Amino acid sequence: MLKRLELTPSRNHNFRKGQVQSGDRYVGVRSEDQFGLANHLLTSKENSPNKDESPASKREREAKLQNMRVSNTNNGLGEDKVCAFRKGLAPVAAFGHRQQANVLYSCIKPSSSVKRSRRYIAKSPERILDAPGIRDDFYANLTDWSYSNVVAVALGQAIYLWNADKGEADKLIEFDQTEAFPTLVKWSLEGKFLSIGFSDGSIKIFDVVKKACLRTISVQMHRMACGGWMRNGIMTYGTRSGRIYHHDVRVQQSLIGTFDSHSHEVCGLKWSEDERYLTSGGADAVVNVWEKTQISGGVCTFLGMAGSNMVATGGGTNDFSVRLWNLSTGTAHSSMDTFSQVTGILFNKSYKEMVTGHGNPNSGVRVWRYNSSKGFEHVADLKSHGGRVLGLCQNPDVDLFLILPNFKSNGQAEGSHKEDQRPKCTKTSHVGVLYMDAGEP
Repeated sequence: MLKRLELTPSRNHNFRKGQVQSGDRYVGVRSEDQFGLANHLLTSKENSPNKDESPASKREREAKLQNMRVSNTNNGLGEDKVCAFRKGLAPVAAFGHRQQANVLYSCIKPSSSVKRSRRYIAKSPERILDAPGIRDDFYANLTDWSYSNVVAVALGQAIYLWNADKGEADKLIEFDQTEAFPTLVKWSLEGKFLSIGFSDGSIKIFDVVKKACLRTISVQMHRMACGGWMRNGIMTYGTRSGRIYHHDVRVQQSLIGTFDSHSHEVCGLKWSEDERYLTSGGADAVVNVWEKTQISGGVCTFLGMAGSNMVATGGGTNDFSVRLWNLSTGTAHSSMDTFSQVTGILFNKSYKEMVTGHGNPNSGVRVWRYNSSKGFEHVADLKSHGGRVLGLCQNPDVDLFLILPNFKSNGQAEGSHKEDQRPKCTKTSHVGVLYMDAGEP
């Protein structure tokens, strides 16, 4: 019979919390008990004390026992000490161990000299589209590419939509011949609404899904040639009078402000990506950056944003250069001579490329690539099958751009396709050309 003090606390009815008792049973650390070894020694016939053991068998048995004791001793191999909880037991890493991750990263991402490759620029068109009735107007912007990958183009009195994903064309609307003719088409940022500007200064906003005109805005009598949308539904457009109008299309009284600093027609408008700056270029040889600074230069006609704080301006008939300006300081960053009238500017940030459309004397499209030491360098020419380039726009993925030459010269328009917009070090991408045949209406 067990005495009271020899009972465990759970069975001792006189046990009180907080008092030191001597009745607990000792439970050893099971990780230090070699149950596997004990079972092996008890059940193995080779370990019988009555069996004679040769020197070779004895050494083999001792080696097995030593390996089984590695987890409890410090005489094992070096790599088995890595999990020891006492300082200084882990082996010293081999030379170069810490650089293994860097070596792996270098293999996955080679140096810039390895991954840099020149893109193949095709000279043949990717696709030819019919575009009869295009108006030969240098200041008009008759084509635009939406976020939903649909191209809008004004052909005479009609507005057509071309779905780049499906390759299908559809007529949105055709206006009466007695009405004013379209001079501007501009998509909203989400690609659902299309604004159409006219030669009489009015503007119509269409829902392209329903093919319905939502509203007509008419507050001035001068034609509009350029425009842009903001994310909050505010539409900005420039007119022949030199004024810039801002409309909030969500409210009935849409006109919310005007800018009046150009003495001649506003030729180009561009909002920065963060919508902090509005840059406007006019035929009066002035570029205005609203709410920040004012920049004056050559005969600036078309604009393009190269980055969040950079803007590019293209010269007209008296100035064939493309200039990059720093919006923060208002100073010129760099300049390049194109030897032709500049009619449009596009950027591809993935490849640090710039595409410029040109008129006389050398009409066509030029591709430029940015070099950190030399700036933009001319890398290719895409000759226009017509006269000067009237329109230049790109798709939302920035891997395809459409070119609209002067159809009255020989009735063709162009575009260019650039595969693989994301830079890759193992594949050479290419730039192709797309043409549109105007023909006869």
